[in-house]
Amino acid sequence: MRSRVLYQTSFMSNSETPAFVVPSAPNEESIRVIVVGTAKAVNNFVITQHRLGFAEAIAWSPPLPTPHANQIMRILTKRLSLGETEAIS
Repeated sequence: MRSRVLYQTSFMSNSETPAFVVPSAPNEESIRVIVVGTAKAVNNFVITQHRLGFAEAIAWSPPLPTPHANQIMRILTKRLSLGETEAIS
């Protein structure tokens, strides 16, 4: 399985260290939902999606840093079951 690495760039030096490894999608019917915002807004969104039955809160990545000091990012990989008649083109 191939993986993509998100890098956290240190603005104080030229070094790059992996912040979080994002695995490649397991199949064609997988999606990634990326939410970026303040910690309060992102966590509220994750909880709302849990209450709506879209995804368990623990299925999301832990909070990840962004280039903006007051923002975080969380990622969800969700597998979908798409039949031929269900696909939207």
